[in-house]
Amino acid sequence: MAPFSTLRRPARVFATVYAAITVVLSVLLLALEAGLAERAGLRRLVFPGVEFAGTPVLDDISSDVALDFLEDDPTLPRRFFSARWQGFLYLPEPAVLELYGAGDDRLEVWIDGDLVIRRTPPADMHTQVRDVALAAGVHDVRAEYVQHGGAYLLRLESALGDGRPRSLSQHRLFFQPPDDRGIQLVQRAGLLRDAVSVLWLGPVAFGLVLVARSIAARYRGRRWCLQWSGARLLRTASVVALGAVSLSALIARLPGWNPESLWADDVIFGSLIRSQDLYSLVMTPTNYAPGLFVLWRGFYEIFPDPEWSLQILPFASGIAAIPVMACLGWRLTGDATLGVLAGAMAAVNPLLAFYTVAVHQYSFEFLVTALFLVAAVGLHTPGAGIDPRRFRRIALWGGVAAFFAAPSLFVTFPIVHLGALVAVCNWKLRRLAARKVLLWSAVYDGILLVAVPFLQSRSNDVLREHFAEGFMPLDSLGAALQSLMVRGRRALEMSMPNWTGQGIPEYALPETVAWPLPVVGLGLIWLLWRPQTRLVGLAAGGIYSAVVAGSMLAVYPLGAGRTDVFAFPVGIMLFTAGIWCVTEALRYRSAVRLLAAAVATATALASPVPVDYRHRNDVTLVNHLGANSDPEDWIVLSFSAGYLAAFYGPWDARPVPYDTSTGFVATIARDRVLHLPLRLDWGRRSGHLAAAAEHRRVVSGFLAEHHPARIWFLAYHATTFDGTNWAPNVLGVLTDNGYSADRVLESTRGELYVAVASDRPLVPGATDW
Repeated sequence: MAPFSTLRRPARVFATVYAAITVVLSVLLLALEAGLAERAGLRRLVFPGVEFAGTPVLDDISSDVALDFLEDDPTLPRRFFSARWQGFLYLPEPAVLELYGAGDDRLEVWIDGDLVIRRTPPADMHTQVRDVALAAGVHDVRAEYVQHGGAYLLRLESALGDGRPRSLSQHRLFFQPPDDRGIQLVQRAGLLRDAVSVLWLGPVAFGLVLVARSIAARYRGRRWCLQWSGARLLRTASVVALGAVSLSALIARLPGWNPESLWADDVIFGSLIRSQDLYSLVMTPTNYAPGLFVLWRGFYEIFPDPEWSLQILPFASGIAAIPVMACLGWRLTGDATLGVLAGAMAAVNPLLAFYTVAVHQYSFEFLVTALFLVAAVGLHTPGAGIDPRRFRRIALWGGVAAFFAAPSLFVTFPIVHLGALVAVCNWKLRRLAARKVLLWSAVYDGILLVAVPFLQSRSNDVLREHFAEGFMPLDSLGAALQSLMVRGRRALEMSMPNWTGQGIPEYALPETVAWPLPVVGLGLIWLLWRPQTRLVGLAAGGIYSAVVAGSMLAVYPLGAGRTDVFAFPVGIMLFTAGIWCVTEALRYRSAVRLLAAAVATATALASPVPVDYRHRNDVTLVNHLGANSDPEDWIVLSFSAGYLAAFYGPWDARPVPYDTSTGFVATIARDRVLHLPLRLDWGRRSGHLAAAAEHRRVVSGFLAEHHPARIWFLAYHATTFDGTNWAPNVLGVLTDNGYSADRVLESTRGELYVAVASDRPLVPGATDW
């Protein structure tokens, strides 16, 4: 059928003309943009010396002021060169331009002949921010950068108003003074861009009108007025509310998206994701399920950014968990408003929100649990028994999920075996279905026979010691019950929102409240009482029982915080079931449930949990190290710096099994590298901080064996948990052996030093440590 065949002839003519105008104007806009591109940009001159003299080695047009062109051409100098960008900036209206500038070795920026930024290290290493009030029109712009020796760094960004700092390419830049025609092109392109945007939005608005007319025609009563049924109106309002809650959660978590550098734990697993071969990726004994690393590696290969390519999976999982929990609440209770309640509770859970932007598995595990609970809701029907097809999907996906989310075993094991038990009980009534259920249950158990030993081999004593408080003591019955009361209660409380809209502090657990626990218990009793939901109630009890058993066997901690996130959907489901139970006997139960959902929705919209990523800029250390170290130089990496260099550095990453809580240490594929052992820089996590004599023995032995002329020392995460900074011990050994140790660069959590023998010159720009 033709696109406009259902419209009358005048309408078809109008639609055809409208489409033609939209296409023509879009093509015209592309032509204008192409014309502007021929005039746009700044002239870039790169000189072989630091005095802007001689014949430039590069003379071209650049859309931005940056040093990325050095990576594109290996013949260009990296040291002792100067670069100049000059051109013109056009502003259609007066504005206050915020400039952010930093340069190593020197950066100077002029606007209309006035010097607005000058950065000269080592005194001016930080970024300078200047507000420049500019009138509408054309302004002369010039930026000059000088690089001597050592590391090179250039940052020049701008922002208008309260906007986020971005590159200068967001503005209209010209390498020649723009004439009236150029300015007219800019103005026309702006107007035409707005017109084309409106034209492309026109069909969307027209489609919404047609949908509204269709709905009106469908529900038009005898008096030709729109009559909405109460149930349909309620479902529509629930969908709108759920969409608003999901969007609000997404916006609140965007500040944590795409940080400058990943922080310590995320860097550790990022180094494994970047390992040089798939075998190392899967078989390195870390405490994550291996399938999750395969997914992360796929995103890392597809998307170019090293940070947000690894954030995609947890971020999408954390946001998708909101509608999935709403679906769980709706399928369980048959009430759309209770589904909104469950979704809103997931949206304001602080731990789930926090780990939405972290390179961790917890939000993904939350989503996996919620999906299996949704599948379990329709698994059993009184009188009909277990659905074999649904059971087969749960059994197969449950076995596969163990390799992607290890705690899913605590979820799928009770569901699968409870389903098999029900099938056995109904053997006489549905023998064929029972055989199928038992067959797929056996398949599931066969997969577990492979998965469980494999996953257990990825744990270690250091990791279990780290989470020792989450394991139930078996010394006495009283101690075990006391631990269960404290830890089990805290795990249930953390599955609830804190109802304040506040996030959680760094390295801390969220504040919890105890009043939802009776509602949770009532929900479990209600599910067990009703034949239609009894299997789901038994599964919820089985999940908690499995977690308690894992804590007793020192397999999985209970009440430790982040490790409990996978079980949060069970608590939210039981709380929703409790509200269902409380309101079921009320005369106006729909109104009360609507009020509860409205309160939860208003809380989620008014006080969304703010999420921000820990500010780190440690990537600059590795960038400087990779750009300025020579092949004959030696690199000394602290234990934590090995992870940082393996993830951000230009070298291949090689994970090596190691007796730590992570299960491995990251090394880089480079010949002249010394990886300092764990006991030198990890403090209390390994028991005791190494004595100064041990530092001297390890580093002195390295110096005596190799006699390096120049050493780069990357001290990342050098402060231990008890506040001790061990880096001066290593630097003291270097100076005692005749080296001049100087600091080249400092970041949020680390420092980069260079140690040069007495017969070698120092790196220019280095400062005494």
